[in-house]
Amino acid sequence: MAARTYSLRFKLKTVWRTERDMSGPQARFMIELKEEDGQLVQYDWITFSDHSHAKFLADPQRDERVLECAYHPQHETLMYDPDEEAEPTWDYPRVRAGGWKCIRVCKHGAAPGTLREAKEIEVAVINGVSAMNARKRELEEAAEDDFGV
Repeated sequence: MAARTYSLRFKLKTVWRTERDMSGPQARFMIELKEEDGQLVQYDWITFSDHSHAKFLADPQRDERVLECAYHPQHETLMYDPDEEAEPTWDYPRVRAGGWKCIRVCKHGAAPGTLREAKEIEVAVINGVSAMNARKRELEEAAEDDFGV
């Protein structure tokens, strides 16, 4: 049975700050979702490959783009404080295991998903991975018992 892919649409948002040893403001990207009332809110940072980062940076309509993303529990996500006053530079990133990876750019007119949907997907993926890891351990232990390995 193939693994199910859980994906959701997010609106892309460019955030500009200074960075040590770089001239001028540098860009990083956040993804936004809708609250139940339809209001867009910042949800999370998204970490692109260098190639994709440069591609989005060169896109003058990047902040109008809606991305379809899949949640991956092992994907490394660079995080920053979303409050620019608390963290005015990109100099102190934190790395987190788990994050959203861009699958594709959606066609014009696509709408982002909701906070509730994102949380449901994250929990389902994490629980699925935990369940698979537990089952793998059970099978390994059973093999050890049966074969004395």
